Amino acid sequence: MPMKSKLSTFFSSSFFTVSVFTSASTVIKLITSFLSAKVIALYAGPAGLGMLGQLSSFIAVSLTLSTGAINNGIIKYLAEYKGDETKQYQLLHAALKLTAIGSFLASIASIVFSGWWSFWLFGHTEYAFVFVVLGSTLFCHSAYTLFSSVLNGLSEYKKFNQLAVVASITGLITTYLFIRTYGITGGLLSLALYQVFVFVAVFLFYKSLGKIEWRKIWKTQTTPSHYKKLLAFSMMALVTSVITPLLQIVIRTILKSEAGVYDVGYYEGAIRISQLYLLVITTTLSVYYLPKLSAIQNDTHLRKEILNGYALILPATALILLCVFVCRTWIIDIAFSDKFQPMTSYFLPQLIGDFFKIASWLLAFIMIARAKTYLYILTELVYGVILLLFVYVCVEQLGAVGAVYAYAIAYISYFVMMLVVFRQLIFAKA
Repeated sequence: MPMKSKLSTFFSSSFFTVSVFTSASTVIKLITSFLSAKVIALYAGPAGLGMLGQLSSFIAVSLTLSTGAINNGIIKYLAEYKGDETKQYQLLHAALKLTAIGSFLASIASIVFSGWWSFWLFGHTEYAFVFVVLGSTLFCHSAYTLFSSVLNGLSEYKKFNQLAVVASITGLITTYLFIRTYGITGGLLSLALYQVFVFVAVFLFYKSLGKIEWRKIWKTQTTPSHYKKLLAFSMMALVTSVITPLLQIVIRTILKSEAGVYDVGYYEGAIRISQLYLLVITTTLSVYYLPKLSAIQNDTHLRKEILNGYALILPATALILLCVFVCRTWIIDIAFSDKFQPMTSYFLPQLIGDFFKIASWLLAFIMIARAKTYLYILTELVYGVILLLFVYVCVEQLGAVGAVYAYAIAYISYFVMMLVVFRQLIFAKA
């Protein structure tokens, strides 16, 4: 096929269309995340950044539990049931009930054990009130997350990304106002409270999606099968969305004990930069690939889609990572401050790990799309064990930067696991 024809096909593809919408919102999220990190660096320094990282990981776990971790299930089955309103409404009825139960339980846990959470994360109970505030507002984020998942599952990419933009800008404004006024305490409160303001955005978009009748959904009678399907995805999401932040909390605790609070801040800074430059790729994968792979039932078509993904995404990922490595010193100065220059040594292993992370995810999404629950859980647990083992070994041998080398080793291992699991699909003869 001539190059001109290939380019024409690419620019007219649905992947390109989704990428444009996603990239636009992600650029805004990049800017707001960048500015938020800058504000934190200026007003809180490396030690404060480490504290905010600990709370961010805890909130990630809490929010996952509050939504029942069924977001990917909503996306998959809404796409799969396209054109069948009855099945879609039965699914959403089950999703509403599971979200309500999850929000209530997570809120109670955050409030009742607020003193213990503060001591576990920060070594004292001074910030127990932050967890009380968080527990009181979790339902707001649950509603936002549920609505976002519905937009994604219905392929309403434009509205999905508009809502994401509102959330990003709201988060930036909240972080700036709170941390500038109240310092590190304000920064912690901003993480717990910003979801309340985001919740308002849900109402702004509520009537924009006329095809969904929420009152009718609530009155729709569902079946046990829909709960079972969503809970299967819940198990998969809980493993990633709960274990991953918990691993980060443990790693920061190890670094604080073995190296010090400033090294925790450097490690957190490396993670935040990584999240920034991978946003476009990971968001496009979540928004485009999961619904796309969910709709494919034929292995030949699935293999073609995955190989096309590798051909498009891995070269782009490699180029981005190379640019980041070359500009690493400049990026640290712009994103944080000169206090964070010791982070320079963290970049190479972080970038290697990120490359294999994307390479792995292209295959791991098959497990989500095909609802291979137990296989997904097993591979995630193995990854977590490998990461922690190498963190202990590498930090002891290399210091704080060893945590990032452990990350790279763990994702290389995970990629090998994915190749073994899907070898018959990937290496099958065309």
